[in-house]
Amino acid sequence: AVDTLIREAQQQSVLQHPNIVTVHDAGVDEEGGFIVMELVKGETLEDIIMRGALTLEDFDSLVRQVMEGMSAAHEQGIIHLDLKPGNLMVQWLNAGRFQVKILDFGLAKTAKQPVQQDTDEQGGLYGSVHFMAPEQFERADVDVRTDIYALGCIFYYALTQKYPFTGDTNPQVMVAHLYHRLTPLAALRPDLPANLVQWVDWLINRVPTSRPASVAEALQVYQTTVAEAGTGAGTKKLITGPVGTSSSRLMTGSTTGTSSSRLVTGGAAGTSSSKLVTGAGGGAPLPSLPSRPAKAGFPKWASVTLPFLVIVIGGLGVKRFIERSREAGRQQRFVEIASSDKPQVTDLDMRLLFDYLENPKTSAAAAQALSQAEGGDVVNNMLVSHLGSAKHPMARANLVKIIGLREIGGTFPQILPLVRDADTNVRRAAWTALGFITQGDDLAPLLAELPNVPDKEADFAEQAAVSAIEAQSDRNIAVVPVIAAYRGGNTKDAVRALLLRVLGRVGGGDSLAVIMEAVADPAVSVRKAALSAIAQWPSSDPLPALAARLPREADPACRLLLLTAATQLCSQSGELPQSELFAQAQRLYEASKDVREKDQALAAMSRVTDPQAAAFFDALSVRDPQRKAQATAMSKGINAALAKVTPVTDTTTVSAEKADYPKLGAMDLMADILVNWLSVGDWAAWYLQFDQPGKYEIAVRQASESQREGVYQVVIAGKTLRASVVRTGSTQEFRSCIVGEVEIKRPGIYRLRLSALEVPERQPLFRLKAIELVRK
Repeated sequence: AVDTLIREAQQQSVLQHPNIVTVHDAGVDEEGGFIVMELVKGETLEDIIMRGALTLEDFDSLVRQVMEGMSAAHEQGIIHLDLKPGNLMVQWLNAGRFQVKILDFGLAKTAKQPVQQDTDEQGGLYGSVHFMAPEQFERADVDVRTDIYALGCIFYYALTQKYPFTGDTNPQVMVAHLYHRLTPLAALRPDLPANLVQWVDWLINRVPTSRPASVAEALQVYQTTVAEAGTGAGTKKLITGPVGTSSSRLMTGSTTGTSSSRLVTGGAAGTSSSKLVTGAGGGAPLPSLPSRPAKAGFPKWASVTLPFLVIVIGGLGVKRFIERSREAGRQQRFVEIASSDKPQVTDLDMRLLFDYLENPKTSAAAAQALSQAEGGDVVNNMLVSHLGSAKHPMARANLVKIIGLREIGGTFPQILPLVRDADTNVRRAAWTALGFITQGDDLAPLLAELPNVPDKEADFAEQAAVSAIEAQSDRNIAVVPVIAAYRGGNTKDAVRALLLRVLGRVGGGDSLAVIMEAVADPAVSVRKAALSAIAQWPSSDPLPALAARLPREADPACRLLLLTAATQLCSQSGELPQSELFAQAQRLYEASKDVREKDQALAAMSRVTDPQAAAFFDALSVRDPQRKAQATAMSKGINAALAKVTPVTDTTTVSAEKADYPKLGAMDLMADILVNWLSVGDWAAWYLQFDQPGKYEIAVRQASESQREGVYQVVIAGKTLRASVVRTGSTQEFRSCIVGEVEIKRPGIYRLRLSALEVPERQPLFRLKAIELVRK
């Protein structure tokens, strides 16, 4: 460990830049290892952003300093791989100015070319999940564009105080990155100049090849198009081009003339304009994203990167391509098809697209057109028939993905064997497609392939199984083959662990019983997977079993995982009132052995909203002086939550103002109304004090003008109530909509949680004003 730290320090010592913390010396003497570093007095960017989003003036200074520092690091071949607000130190200078210092190159890699990232012994990733790039989760090679993505996430956060990619758990955040599920920056900050929004979006593009090629390029574009425009130039065109040149340009927005290459986003028609087209994965089109600068000759088509297909077609680049081509007619038709949102195609067009699918330079564009092509069964049948004829691995991978995106029925027998294909991308595409096309009867053969999955593709197989199960109408029946596979006598521990993670994500049937059995499995790897699955369980019901298990668990890592899972469960709704959750958390604290375990048990107790929990921490602050500050803070947090508890009587209205909701997401409280329900998984929770057991009718007071119906669920006291959003005519017209009835079996404080299940494309779920309860 000392050798590693010394090596990292020596690596960083070559970086002499005012925006990178300086390492003066590193080595080993008679007293051990030492590192002599620059003393930096200040606060982290994380601390500053928590107090408020940056002004545009401060943001401009942040961008210039961080980009200049990272440009210097990249010039030395050093990729940071852990950029986040907590690793940016801000030193305040005179007259309100500040200097940024980039810290912690502990995960950095030295490479001029894409390089494999480091993992732990179990294949786990290093990094900060909210700022990691999709290619890191895919275990693909990383390069400077991985850092650029992290910088984009930091800048989004600095402008909004909200992470671009969110979720209740780390796996959910990972999925948000992989499927590029985020609230557009423009939706959160409509006041920002359009150029600035487009520039940040460029940095966090899902596809590495569609991000800036270097930090220097990104900074040059920022300086010449964003900074010069200032805060009042929202309509100025964003021009990107090779650093140091001005002859070849890409512009966003509507322009006239043909002397420059244009990237026109939105609904522009015609074939001479370049358009940004996103994959047909069910999400909304991404906001305007600048492409990399065009170069003379053939345009650089973006490649397909699972799970999204994203392409950019450069107008002038396409024109030059056509002029120099011997097959101008075919290529002109190809551009016309690829430029259409929903292309109408003939048999000849399909054969044309299949030809272009084989060319690595145009495969992504052809794949995008095929995924969107109109024609129903006729087009679908041609796609399936061509599967055996595709030759290039990229063409085969793209074709498989298209079949999945179009959800072509009856193709499971053709796709399943491809999970054993010799090409990695084809295998991953097959797993992704299977998540779309697998039916209930296909689950067993799909699960039978899991023992053959390479470790680096286990995430794809797991997601395929989860997606397939979630698509079934009866979750209880759908999980039966998963449980059967888990209990199969010849199943390897690694596969059993994967199956447990699937059960933890989908639930249903006997999933919880199987997971709880696995908590005591002889194999440590299986126990770890079971505890990780429990940590994702959507209710607090497993908590008593964990409290009973801890005294019998011998493995230190499993003990910490158990306590971590218990901490997550204490934040969930469930059959137990908060007083019983506190009793179980206290059992965990009493069974903890060392400081780390007790700290985690205290974290679990701090999630409980009950007067006993506050009293416990008040007493702890007195009897344990070393924990006084920690205990006082936890007591303060619990008392703040208790202040929002609403007593439930025969008729009760609980306002949105009393809700807890993710403050770093898009959601917000405006005029006592919860707004910006934009993503699946968005949630709000209320604490309710029931003094009288009995049955209570629950209604949601909501408003919606959407023509498309959203779906949400309410969970309380072990009951899940699913409901559809009611269209009220306008966002100002609220209506009380009954969602169902729940039985409270014993008095106490209960947590009611409402979460979004299906959100209309490009529209919010609804606006929520209150929860209403009537005792029956």
